[in-house]
Amino acid sequence: GLQCQRWGSMSPNVHGTTPTRNPESGLEENYCRNPDGSEGPWCWNGEGTSPQWEFCDIPECDEVDCSNEENRYHHECTGDDSGDDTEIDCAAEENWDHYDCYAGAAQSQTICAVLIIAAMLFVGI
Repeated sequence: GLQCQRWGSMSPNVHGTTPTRNPESGLEENYCRNPDGSEGPWCWNGEGTSPQWEFCDIPECDEVDCSNEENRYHHECTGDDSGDDTEIDCAAEENWDHYDCYAGAAQSQTICAVLIIAAMLFVGI
């Protein structure tokens, strides 16, 4: 496609879709955006006035294969919508209720609790 015109620029195309008028639309630099709810991201033509604008050809991201162990901590596989794909330290008590740790930590807590109670009963505490 054509090089996009900066959203704050009025050359070569004069327009009203500016960062000032659309502060929540992310109209930065000359990046493709969809500030008006069109069928997809677009930009003003930075190379001339015909066409004035065009839709941007942005490839879709591949779907993450959650059955692959390498993607275990990917936010699309954990149910976390924060976008943070870092591994959680499930040994830390503050993370025991975290969705990545819950099953394993809860199981470990239960086993530890049973062992402690068994030890207390055996010792006679």
